[in-house]
Amino acid sequence: MSHLLKKITEKIDHIELTLVDPQEPCDARVVSANSVAYNESFIPIWQDNYQIAVPKSWPIAQQSSINIIQLQDMPFINRAPCDALDTLKVVMADASIRFQPRANIKTIEYAWQLVCAGIGAALLPDWQEILEAEALVLMPVEDNRLIKDIGLAFNRNKENSFIISAVKEVCRSVRVS
Repeated sequence: MSHLLKKITEKIDHIELTLVDPQEPCDARVVSANSVAYNESFIPIWQDNYQIAVPKSWPIAQQSSINIIQLQDMPFINRAPCDALDTLKVVMADASIRFQPRANIKTIEYAWQLVCAGIGAALLPDWQEILEAEALVLMPVEDNRLIKDIGLAFNRNKENSFIISAVKEVCRSVRVS
């Protein structure tokens, strides 16, 4: 995200960015594909791959992956909203695995810190800074690929404005395949 915002500010002289909450009106927003409104167009930029983060001190942290059955009664950091976690909960319910929330929060940063503190497991993206965290381990869930497509959503009526056109160009140039 920081890289994208830096590229936008380099491309468009004197642009003033305002980061807003998801429900606030705006010209464009970086969101998951599931969050695109009916009147918006969407340009994919990257995918976030989600894995189970567990404290490094837990015995299960020695494994290279985790089986869905092993999630039974595991204490979880419940992060909402999170499309990937919603998908995992459905997979767990289909397998009759009980989701056991230990804490309820909204941000990845809080979830990450609670895992490091040993409070519970969390579903987190495999961002480099999380992968480098010394107090946790990320493990893929066997037979389940939990991803979120992230991209630029913008009002179709403003598609040809100078600003939106320039931002679209930047998004296409930084797109990760």
